[in-house]
Amino acid sequence: MASGATIPVRCGKTADDTAFAGADACAEHSGALLPYLGTSHTARDLDLMRYLLGDERLHYFGVSYGTALGAAYAHLYPSHVGRFVLEAPVDPTEDLSEEQVSQVKAVQAAFDRFAAHCAARIRDCPTGDGPEEAARRMARLADRLEKKPAPAGDGSRLDADDLAHSVGDHLVLGTDGWSALAKALTALIDHNDGGPLTNGASDTGSAERTETPPDISTAAQTAITCADSSLRPDFERLDRDEARVKAASPVFGAAWSTGVYL
Repeated sequence: MASGATIPVRCGKTADDTAFAGADACAEHSGALLPYLGTSHTARDLDLMRYLLGDERLHYFGVSYGTALGAAYAHLYPSHVGRFVLEAPVDPTEDLSEEQVSQVKAVQAAFDRFAAHCAARIRDCPTGDGPEEAARRMARLADRLEKKPAPAGDGSRLDADDLAHSVGDHLVLGTDGWSALAKALTALIDHNDGGPLTNGASDTGSAERTETPPDISTAAQTAITCADSSLRPDFERLDRDEARVKAASPVFGAAWSTGVYL
């Protein structure tokens, strides 16, 4: 969920700190803003913009979370709906934990398709002879990066979680991103160079991961998610959800599982 250049939610230890220090910090530094966040509020903002522009109807293209926003708008203002395209829709019947499992399964399936293509069509494929071998190689690579993150340019480092999310961002492009992903993984595996994988993810990833500072994005996602959902799991439920997400994907499960605590 991208907040772009809007007033950010601050959840750090101080009002100027962009780090995420938990819900109490959000309430302390952004308490006056929090009641006005959430998908339904954003949908109302969209209709205000439509009105100010003098448009009879809103024409809208939404992807992923944007489909939830579009659906909320259509529910609130059915007579104002123009041409709507909702791509990669969020399933409104799933709760937050079910959504995490579905998402990580989808990313794993996309990676398996890449691994099968890589094995069949790309010489010296960095993920080996198919999806099963790819999962083993990625596990070894993640373990290596967890112990010692790889340099990724501009003084940054690429760790195991970064690996999963960067590969996931490459997969957003579908088959168009497969060649670049294979080259980036080769650079990382053979030369310990995380730059191509990180830079490629920045070029192809979502606005949330590229235009919005990551820590601010985490705060915004947490605030919007809490506003949209009545689900308030206890730690026992969270631990079960974390285990379900991890089990759903050998390559991406560990990185995605931390999202259940946000």
